[in-house]
Amino acid sequence: MRTHSIIKIQKIKDLRETGYSINEIVSALNVPKTTVWHHLKGIKVKEEFLSALKSKRGGSKKRRLKAVEKSLFEAKEILNNKKIYASILSMLYWAEGNKESCVFTNTDPQMIRVFINTMNKCFNINKDRYTLTIRYFTGMSQDLCLKYWSDQLEINKEYVKMYYNDGCKRGKSPYGMCRLTVKRGGYVLKLLRSMIFLVAAEIDGISISPYRSTDRTRVS
Repeated sequence: MRTHSIIKIQKIKDLRETGYSINEIVSALNVPKTTVWHHLKGIKVKEEFLSALKSKRGGSKKRRLKAVEKSLFEAKEILNNKKIYASILSMLYWAEGNKESCVFTNTDPQMIRVFINTMNKCFNINKDRYTLTIRYFTGMSQDLCLKYWSDQLEINKEYVKMYYNDGCKRGKSPYGMCRLTVKRGGYVLKLLRSMIFLVAAEIDGISISPYRSTDRTRVS
């Protein structure tokens, strides 16, 4: 987790105490949702702000359900029109994608390229929608890793962020690990989860719901 200043952490807590929702705090302070969750443990909303927060939660639930319905409908349309690409993308993301945010990580440049290309085929997402981060390890050359991934993905070095692993561990790949983060990727993640659900259900007949990990739905 990225380290934030004491002032910002305190601001997260202050906003929560005065009835701010998680999403409102994320938007107001420009911090990841996981960071907000981490620092809100044990923080209670002041009594005079509880009713306002509860009303927001009701609206948020309705918006989420509406977004889920929309994503399932659009995912079906994409599968109908671009089944091969959508199926490959679904299985790739199911195996290697982040379940909380739209992030794909791997050490294989060919797999990264396939991910980028299928994302473009299915969602019209170009390379400028990604933040590219290379995590390199002890004993690796930063310049060599940067050049390798820049060449492999045909992305200008200026748009690649380098992150040095401080755990004194050497990665299995000689060129480090590539992480692609989709900018403004919240709804894209919903589409991916919906496609995974639909593809898995078609193959398996039983699939875990993309929005409730404990629900199992049989598809007849």
